Amino acid sequence: MKISILPLNKVIIDAFDIDKMLYGILIFIVEIHSVSLYNTYRERLLEKQWLL
Repeated sequence: MKISILPLNKVIIDAFDIDKMLYGILIFIVEIHSVSLYNTYRERLLEKQWLL
């Protein structure tokens, strides 16, 4: 375990970890949203094919 001399160093690392976590959550939400949009789009295409 590395002991840092400046406590600010640890704060900066924690902030970077929080940023990574937030980006991960954001990407996860966008991914789920795009998958659900694709599913509704595909369902509408299938409905159009059935209606024709």
